[in-house]
Amino acid sequence: MNNPIQPPPSYTRRHSRLHERLLLSFPFQFIIGITLFICTAIIPVWGIRFWEKIDQNSSNTAVGAVIVFGIVSFALRKLLRYPGAQSVAYVLPVTTFTYGLLIIFFFIVRLMYSNYVMLLAYATTLSWCYVGYFIGNRYRLTRYALVPFEKL
Repeated sequence: MNNPIQPPPSYTRRHSRLHERLLLSFPFQFIIGITLFICTAIIPVWGIRFWEKIDQNSSNTAVGAVIVFGIVSFALRKLLRYPGAQSVAYVLPVTTFTYGLLIIFFFIVRLMYSNYVMLLAYATTLSWCYVGYFIGNRYRLTRYALVPFEKL
């Protein structure tokens, strides 16, 4: 028998620690991923003041890569929500597919793009999504709820 005066069970937030909420948040992962992309693909080629020296081809590629990185990050976060889904298996196909769509878009619209920047952006996105998955896997706890069922 249930006691009606019994206090409710204590509620523990899924990610209650500050570093867990920060590491697993979409804005943090997006900002760090874009920063990594700039540090690995843009700055080594054009230097710290890249906005003064970057050509139109590379700027098209950089803008497209930032958009694709956001789409990939968002899609992988949504795929991770399904119970039992191993989203590490989705990182390579989702990233490859979205970068393929970006290249097809550049072909259709006839925009020039930089192969070098595109390759570096793809590698950065792929590696950051794998790192993000393993960081999230370290702190994410899978919780399942059992719904009580009584015989009628």
